[in-house]
Amino acid sequence: MRLKELTLTGYKTFADKTKFEFDAGITAVIGPNGSGKSNVADAIRWALGEQAFSVLRGRRTDDMIFSGSAKRARSSMAEVLMTFDNSDGFFPIEFSEISLGRRAYRDGANEYVLNGNRVRLKDVGELLSNSGLSERTYTVIGQGLVDSALQAKPDERRALFEEAAGIGTYRDRRDDALRKLEETRHNLERARDILSEITPRVKTLERQAERARNYTGLAAELDHHTRLWFAWHFGMLKTAIATSTEARNICVAQAAAARTSAEAQERVVADLRAQQSALQEQLRGLLPLRDEARQRHEAVSRELAVLNERGSSYAAQIATAEREIEERANQITTLERRATAAADLVRASQTQLAQMQLQLDAAQQVANTYRAARSGLERQRGVAQQELMRLNAQVAGSQNRLNALRHRQTTLLSVLAEFNARTERAATDKARDSGLLQQQHDRLEHD
Repeated sequence: MRLKELTLTGYKTFADKTKFEFDAGITAVIGPNGSGKSNVADAIRWALGEQAFSVLRGRRTDDMIFSGSAKRARSSMAEVLMTFDNSDGFFPIEFSEISLGRRAYRDGANEYVLNGNRVRLKDVGELLSNSGLSERTYTVIGQGLVDSALQAKPDERRALFEEAAGIGTYRDRRDDALRKLEETRHNLERARDILSEITPRVKTLERQAERARNYTGLAAELDHHTRLWFAWHFGMLKTAIATSTEARNICVAQAAAARTSAEAQERVVADLRAQQSALQEQLRGLLPLRDEARQRHEAVSRELAVLNERGSSYAAQIATAEREIEERANQITTLERRATAAADLVRASQTQLAQMQLQLDAAQQVANTYRAARSGLERQRGVAQQELMRLNAQVAGSQNRLNALRHRQTTLLSVLAEFNARTERAATDKARDSGLLQQQHDRLEHD
């Protein structure tokens, strides 16, 4: 493993993008005081995840970003990318070349990148934990670090030795295992609290579920009988409506026949009235003849003495005229009787039509009564269906709550089992890490 490139953009004094290429052998950065040589080492430390700004000769994230000058504006971001050659597989990652870097923004946000993808600081620490490149390691030695190491306290020097021996990884694992054990203990206590809360309610919920199942059966039976009841009444109403409709059709047919007969009688009466009018016209035409005949009879009577022969002729004519008048009068009397009979027939037809209309109205009232009864039954059916739907909704809600509680119980049991398994694994890892730590201590004491 070796460092191939170091790229700095906006980091401290490196405003422009600056790339350092490290070939085989030793690479030295030479320059006068204040030229930014130490910033290169600080950039490497910062990219490897250093969190202490005092080690980086700063106080906050803004100090890592180019602050500007008289001729250049300040940068909004600082970025440091380190490219490693991993052809020998030193890093546990399937890439022959690794690009590891860090970015910082003026709002204080930091992000880490690995081969162009954002990762967590923890991921970077795990990747570098076995390589000696993790944060605060002896690999990067800055100004005064040798003196501080020589003047450090035994505990601080021990931490440096443990880092050099690679024990830090196991220490972190031990701390992580202890933290997970503590979290598992809290989770177990919480699971026991939940179980103690739910267990007394299980029997009550089972009784409620049994009642709900009984209610469902009774509701289904009620729905079956209700459907049979409504079907029977619907059939009765349908038969009654069919009977009323048939009677109404008969009455309508009879009324139509009566109207047709009445119209025929009215036409006959109209014809008779027309004939009567014609005969009256003829009678009015004969009346002047009668008057003239009477006048002539009087003249003949006055002249009877002298005109006996002509008188006989006129008498015969008068007798003939009187017979004709009598025949016309008899015809008029016959026509008047026929007109009276036709009027009586019209009145009888009208009476029969009125009776049929009364029968039709009665049948229509019966049909309206059946319709009103049917509407009332339909409303009762709607109310019953709404009540049934409400009860079904309550049953479904109770069933859903019971299922949710059972699911929660199952989930808690599985979580408890998982916690027990994780506790056992953590205990096993702790025993293994303790053995390894003891081996390292034995090796150090032997050396």
